[in-house]
Amino acid sequence: MSRIKTVQFVSLRENQVSMFWQIPQYVVITCGEILFSITGLSFAYSQAPTSMKSVLQAAWLMTVAFGNLVVIVFAEARLVQRQVPSLYVFLCLSFFTTSFVFFP
Repeated sequence: MSRIKTVQFVSLRENQVSMFWQIPQYVVITCGEILFSITGLSFAYSQAPTSMKSVLQAAWLMTVAFGNLVVIVFAEARLVQRQVPSLYVFLCLSFFTTSFVFFP
C-alpha cells in the first residue's frame, strides 16, 4: 500500500502581523462614515417637509442596514475563499452601487 505524502508551504506564520495595523484603517473608515452620515441626514432633514422628515431619516438608515446586510451575505456565503479576492468583490460592489448615484 502506498502512502501519500503532503507538504504544506507557509509564507507567513499565523498571527505574525500585529492587529494594531488595523487601527488606522478603522479610524479612517469611521471618520468617513460619520462625515457622510451627518451630511446626508442634515441635507435630508433640511430639505424635507415637516411631515416627511422622519420618513427620510428612516429611509436613510434603511439603506445603511441594507448595505450591512449585503456585506454579511457576501462575507458568509464564502464564494471566494481567499481574503484578497473577496476584498476585490466588495470593491466591485462599491463601484457598481456608486455608478447608480453618478450615472442614473
